[in-house]
Amino acid sequence: MRIVTYSLSANDPSHTTDYHEQLCQSVKSLRTYNKLVPVHVFLYGEHPRIVFTELERQAVIVHQMGSYLDAVRRLRPRAFRTLVRYPVLHKWMNFHKVAALSPSQVLQVDCDTFFFDDVEILFERYSDCHFYGRKSRRLKRVLTVMTQTILTRTSCLLSRA
Repeated sequence: MRIVTYSLSANDPSHTTDYHEQLCQSVKSLRTYNKLVPVHVFLYGEHPRIVFTELERQAVIVHQMGSYLDAVRRLRPRAFRTLVRYPVLHKWMNFHKVAALSPSQVLQVDCDTFFFDDVEILFERYSDCHFYGRKSRRLKRVLTVMTQTILTRTSCLLSRA
């Protein structure tokens, strides 16, 4: 079984964010070309009811994952304050749920992805290797900032010792 996954973290159920809008539009574009592929959305934090309604309308399976802060704290209690600042870590925290589905292939999709054809084409085209990815300039910037933050905190701790 092939599945498509999205992940989103937000904490204000009172209004819809750009990310919510992008997620719903992405799923709609996917469903335009493929009504059958299972789509799983992992939501951290609290989200507006309208988002759930739209995802249900598109036959999406929603996994409410609870607080992002609490989820990171459970994974790394001593480092959660630093890790929680990494805004897309939640994308990598869903594998235990995905593995339980026993998929043959998984496509992890960003909320701002827009489909112009059937997602099955991607599954077919990228089926030789176990993992595919693309270089991200934003990720490089985020990792640089995280590395600088970790080094600064480490030097502060060492200077106190």
